[in-house]
Amino acid sequence: MGALLLALATFAVFNGLEGAQATGRMNKERSVSSTLAQQDIERLRSFPITSLSNYRQTRTVNVAGVAYTVESRSDWVVDATGVVSCTTNAAQPQYMKLTSAVNSPASANRPVREVSLLTPAPGAFSGSSGTLAVKVTKRDASPHVGVTVQLSGPGSFSSTTNEFGCAIFGMIPSGNYDVNVPGYVPWGGEGFADGQAAVVAAETSLKQVEVEAPASLKARFRPPSGVPADWTTTALSSAITVANAKLPGGFKEFPSGSGSVAAIDATGLFPFLDGYGVYAGTCRANNPAFWQSTYFQPGGPGHAALDPGDFLKPVDVHMGALRVVVRTATNTFFGASWPARVTVRLGDTGDARTGCTANTLVRNVVATDYVDFILPMGTYRVCVSGSNTQFGNVRNKQTATTASSGIPAHPRMAPTTSLYQPVTMTLPSSGSSGACSTT
Repeated sequence: MGALLLALATFAVFNGLEGAQATGRMNKERSVSSTLAQQDIERLRSFPITSLSNYRQTRTVNVAGVAYTVESRSDWVVDATGVVSCTTNAAQPQYMKLTSAVNSPASANRPVREVSLLTPAPGAFSGSSGTLAVKVTKRDASPHVGVTVQLSGPGSFSSTTNEFGCAIFGMIPSGNYDVNVPGYVPWGGEGFADGQAAVVAAETSLKQVEVEAPASLKARFRPPSGVPADWTTTALSSAITVANAKLPGGFKEFPSGSGSVAAIDATGLFPFLDGYGVYAGTCRANNPAFWQSTYFQPGGPGHAALDPGDFLKPVDVHMGALRVVVRTATNTFFGASWPARVTVRLGDTGDARTGCTANTLVRNVVATDYVDFILPMGTYRVCVSGSNTQFGNVRNKQTATTASSGIPAHPRMAPTTSLYQPVTMTLPSSGSSGACSTT
């Protein structure tokens, strides 16, 4: 018991000494931090006033083996409201607020701050200078705090947004500037400018920018069976379209090229709160909403609800299944020795969008019985050619096409109808009518 009491007493004494040493160390470092902050303010006040506009710097200062982080910045302020807000559109700022924040290892992210005001001398800035206030918000209209805003135009400038999502560029040359928020995307997604702002002499102009971290999705193709399937094309480039009314033009296309694909990625997207409608193809008639205005619903097929930073979030996209059944005039299958050629082309008229031209070749294959095509929604033209005297010596080519005499109309796949379309193509019994073009 005596040994235990002695150990407890010793621990308490050492713990008290350690606490006192930690407190002493923190007080010493805060005293050094205060001195460094005062020195930094004096350093800033010695700069030319034109060099302090939107000044930002972070550096490390070593004192007696301890690394102190010194953050220096300047902000434009006015008499009435203090820091220039993102609603000011008339008065120019009159003062510059200099701030120095010093952090030490013992300060636990509670920096020592020094603040000072600096008044520019009359004529220090050009009479053609103006101020630009850039307000950066998220998709829910809340402020983006601490993001970098860059300007390029009559000059190049950079600043960070404050707690209100505002970046103030005071006394910069008037003219038109491109506004950019690196690492974020505007409504148009990657490849679109964040916006352009005009700076007017002797005024404060306002520019609002809505940006978010980019997101991406993976469109996976699902035919009526629900089992994943490849979309195979011959001459038509496979592509998906993502649609939202806020996009420039209302849509954005993402091609993958021709061939066989099971999915296509769409990257660099702005994560709209109401999501995207995603569909295969680039024709207007490929869009399910073209046939059924209420098609895209949250949680439904082809609807992608993205959050900032989402990476290739999967979304199932409905495709149609076109089954072409090939028959001779006597209602028999074609044999392997004399297979028929089946050619499928676009049946919808073009609307000036990429890859959407009526009669464009989609795919051509040979068949002895039937062949299935996994295709986007829309209308298609089908042609079948082959020899109706497959076991004889006559090899005249016969053709049959949709929407011709005795042949079914162009098959259409839309959400208001069955996405599974069987079409029987019967070749005539005689005559020579050529072959389906595959070019």
